[in-house]
Amino acid sequence: MLPALVGCSSDPSSALVLRPGSTPAPVAATQADPIERPHYHYFGEVRLGEVVEHTFTFDNPTGRSVAIERAIPSCGCLALVVEAFDAAGEAIEVQDWRTTDMAVVPPDGRLEVTFRVDSTRVPVPNQSRLVQADVKTDDPVQELIQLEATVVAVSPFVAAYPVTQRLDFGTVDATGESTERLKISQAGPRSEELTGEVLEQPEDWKVLLWEEPVIGETRTWTLQVTVPPGESGAFEGRVLLGTALVESGAPSEPRVERVAGIRADPVFANPPRVFFRGDDDEKEVRVASRTRVAGAAIERVEVTGTLATGLDVNVLDGARVSGPGNNWTLTMKLPSEAPAEASGTVVVHFRSGLWPPVEIPYSKLP
Repeated sequence: MLPALVGCSSDPSSALVLRPGSTPAPVAATQADPIERPHYHYFGEVRLGEVVEHTFTFDNPTGRSVAIERAIPSCGCLALVVEAFDAAGEAIEVQDWRTTDMAVVPPDGRLEVTFRVDSTRVPVPNQSRLVQADVKTDDPVQELIQLEATVVAVSPFVAAYPVTQRLDFGTVDATGESTERLKISQAGPRSEELTGEVLEQPEDWKVLLWEEPVIGETRTWTLQVTVPPGESGAFEGRVLLGTALVESGAPSEPRVERVAGIRADPVFANPPRVFFRGDDDEKEVRVASRTRVAGAAIERVEVTGTLATGLDVNVLDGARVSGPGNNWTLTMKLPSEAPAEASGTVVVHFRSGLWPPVEIPYSKLP
């Protein structure tokens, strides 16, 4: 059961009651009934990139303490700041919001839960987004307090991100250049436009921006980013694009596009390691490249270790095209007289040294 707003049929037995004025939410703007949804705040429209905050304040006017066991936000765009104070206004230590037994609010103390919404992490710009947090207490009358807020992250543009709010390369070949494209269109009242200027980019990246032919009233641009080869591991950066007001041509706030990805070996095995267990004496392994190369082929397969002369390894067929690269299927079969704990490595070599060899460790377990 949720505690009611003070002055609106407040339950005198509730340990924590919302302080009057803590959640100003104009009914006309939000259609939220302050009696049915007392723990609601309306942020309204905020420009994409802003971080907005609101604090819900609860007083404890009773003669008993209430423990705050947990506070959980509903999405990644919402961060919670939980604070507790005693009757004299002194701060009480609060544990991490992901833990249990966060804090105890004593009689005449207060609890403050601050919503911090990062508009850049709101999944869909220019649409109303409801964010929530569940605050669990040990008070049997109000065991669960649900706090809510609505925000509209206003953006003059919308980008066709594949998954996250960034241009994500995924996993790419560390030995060569990689290129990705992103469509960026006008949104909302279409009051801004991209100027075609790239104001900032990592020094060794190649960045191009051009406008597509206009379809209807909405203008669309294509951003193309090429990253160079590099060491294996995660990479990230940002590209700053010039924008302007459509009517006056005056510069507006530049648009930031975040870019990220992972560089990895150009070829890999799946699974990367083979285990033979019990009577299971045959396994399949897929060997694949991250980029497609015409004429790619496996030249030979080498077996080292305990079964250097006994493990039977075959390439089922030639290179097949699957996704962005080439792939092969290998079968590995144990000999009937294999020792109980055999181990070693299968090394796959490619024609003309196209890629470095792929090593696939194998083990026979008891």
